[in-house]
Amino acid sequence: MNESDLIIRFLSCSVGQAPAELQRIRQAFGAREAFAPTCFRVVHTKGPINMTPPKGTPTAITSEAVLQALEQKHPGAAPRFEPLFDKLLTSLGASAGCVEGVPSGATAAQNRADLRRVYFENGGQLVAVWMSANDLHAPYSAGTTICAKDMPVIDSKAYVPGATGCALVKAT
Repeated sequence: MNESDLIIRFLSCSVGQAPAELQRIRQAFGAREAFAPTCFRVVHTKGPINMTPPKGTPTAITSEAVLQALEQKHPGAAPRFEPLFDKLLTSLGASAGCVEGVPSGATAAQNRADLRRVYFENGGQLVAVWMSANDLHAPYSAGTTICAKDMPVIDSKAYVPGATGCALVKAT
């Protein structure tokens, strides 16, 4: 691996609040770049959806193939998945916009097809990730939290602790 190929990405909480140390880590590993968040990372997982056909056993819908197999055994089962999926999206609330694998900045309603695709790619789970300046267990709330994928990137030399809010600090 060439030195310029290595990029370090910290997913842990608040490491970016120490930009000088982030720079030292980058240099110690000979990495081209290192990234670290300044806030706590909150991960919220929902799924899988379980469906129980009449006179059947509960089935975790983890892939399109499982849904199709259930439909073959119990005709009419597949259309019942869609309202259950909508209920799953509703249970995510505003954090549905933070689901990994869908475009930044859009709502669940705008991204339903992407969310459905991601649900099946993740084996029947949706994973929403947001950042909170104050609390590792903070519920998603516009204004006090930010979707991890929407965080601004700030150069480590320009980062001012406490003045930036949640950000991804980049050391080069």
